[in-house]
Amino acid sequence: MNTLSITISKSRVLDEVAKTSAYIGAKMMSGDDPVAYERIATTDADREQLERYWMECCADMASVLNGWVSYAGNQGMTHHVEIDRDFEMSLRMTDNWNDNLGQSINDALTSYMIDGMVAKWCMLANKQEAEAYTALAASSLQQARAMTFMRVRPTRRVNEDMPLRDKGCFDTGIWLGGKNWRGSDIWKNN
Repeated sequence: MNTLSITISKSRVLDEVAKTSAYIGAKMMSGDDPVAYERIATTDADREQLERYWMECCADMASVLNGWVSYAGNQGMTHHVEIDRDFEMSLRMTDNWNDNLGQSINDALTSYMIDGMVAKWCMLANKQEAEAYTALAASSLQQARAMTFMRVRPTRRVNEDMPLRDKGCFDTGIWLGGKNWRGSDIWKNN
């Protein structure tokens, strides 16, 4: 079994959530809602609420990937916000899993954390955008889960010393004397 280590930077996710919420707030500012930016954009005062959303997203992610999780970092509730406390998770992958997708899974899970936290924040601050970010978060999580199923195509062991027509049944390298596994002649249409 291969092990895939996932690390999601909490400070990076919180920065992206702040940028996204600020963008949503700035976009919503108009004559009708001149205080949209102050209402929607996250601030340092909102960190405790965002900490709860962080823990919920970590739990959701571990739950969806439960069949592969060998370790998921403890993200228990604390009385203060620890920005430098990253989320770490190890996944047990099969031997033929395409290990080139490791960074892509990490990126998809990071996107899930950002979009999931923004969706939860928008449920409080701006319900209009919540549904769109919930769909983005679900899509990122589904994409990461789908990548855990992707395998490398198996390669056949071929004996290079034998000509192609003499390789026998199923390219095993075993010469069956021109017969298939049923004993029928492999060169005739039966």
